[in-house]
Amino acid sequence: MTLQEISAYAQTGIIGFIIILLGLIRIPKIDLNLWSLIARGVGKALNRDITERVEKLSKDFEHHLKVEEEDKIRDARGRILRFNDEILCEQKHSKEHFDEILEYIDTYEEYCSAHPGYKNNKAVIAIGTIKKVYDKCLKDHSFLTYTKHEE
Repeated sequence: MTLQEISAYAQTGIIGFIIILLGLIRIPKIDLNLWSLIARGVGKALNRDITERVEKLSKDFEHHLKVEEEDKIRDARGRILRFNDEILCEQKHSKEHFDEILEYIDTYEEYCSAHPGYKNNKAVIAIGTIKKVYDKCLKDHSFLTYTKHEE
């Protein structure tokens, strides 16, 4: 064995001894535990693939929720517009039907408030008409009601 090889082994041993010694030393106020750092690094390396998959699934799930919410809002707007068309064709509605549409209107308006970039100009006039007719029906007691016909 040459002097250079002995020196290399000695340096490796010293470095190993220093690493072990640092792992045992804890500095107050600074929680430095070398073994925890090494274990954390190894854990991250081993779990990198799983972490990336979880992050992708999370992004996909968030996208799915966003699309589902947008579909729900488009459905609410469609119901609002259809109900308004029925009113414009002088079709009468029950108070329960108005109440249901007013819930869709609340949902739609809350979404539009929370998402200022969402194009809301398609239902604003229809909502105004529905609310105006609802107030008139409340005042005049003119909601559609069911009356049993006697035979």
